[in-house]
Amino acid sequence: MLRSALTTEMEQSLIEFEIAELGGEDTLGYVKFKLAEAGYSGELPISASDLGNIHNSANGIPGTINALVVNAWRKQA
Repeated sequence: MLRSALTTEMEQSLIEFEIAELGGEDTLGYVKFKLAEAGYSGELPISASDLGNIHNSANGIPGTINALVVNAWRKQA
């Protein structure tokens, strides 16, 4: 019963929202922003072509863009 009550309480505190898909230029800005926030300064560590592929594969979804950029960066390292 306690577990059930906690689950219900947690469910009630969840907030759902949708984030609009990013466009191509927005994706570029988003990646640059995320890298800057992580302390990176310099040229974009992936090619424009790779970034375009990442954008298309991620359908403009920020979380997916994050994961794909990390994967691309690791492959190039």
